[in-house]
Amino acid sequence: MLGRGRTFARSLGRTRLFTTSIYVEGIHWRTDSTRLRESFEKFGAVSQACILPTSEDTMFLSGCVTFKHSEDAFRAMLAMNGQELDGRLVKVDYFDGDLDDME
Repeated sequence: MLGRGRTFARSLGRTRLFTTSIYVEGIHWRTDSTRLRESFEKFGAVSQACILPTSEDTMFLSGCVTFKHSEDAFRAMLAMNGQELDGRLVKVDYFDGDLDDME
């Protein structure tokens, strides 16, 4: 188990191992932050979910979900990447931005 943990840490990079926020791309334009939160709560406690602002009208949006625990963010990323959310296939990855700048 320890060896596996070390491999996990090396492959993700030390900062990503403890990241609690994930980026969701390809969200349907009708999906709001409440629906986004509800879709990810099955993986753990969500502290924040938001639809990110866009500079132009678009049919597909992106959003961010922040979990209370990094393990939950990791599980959600693995489970939801390439899955359907409100009729759209979404891409999910770690979020590298700053949520404070988004509000």
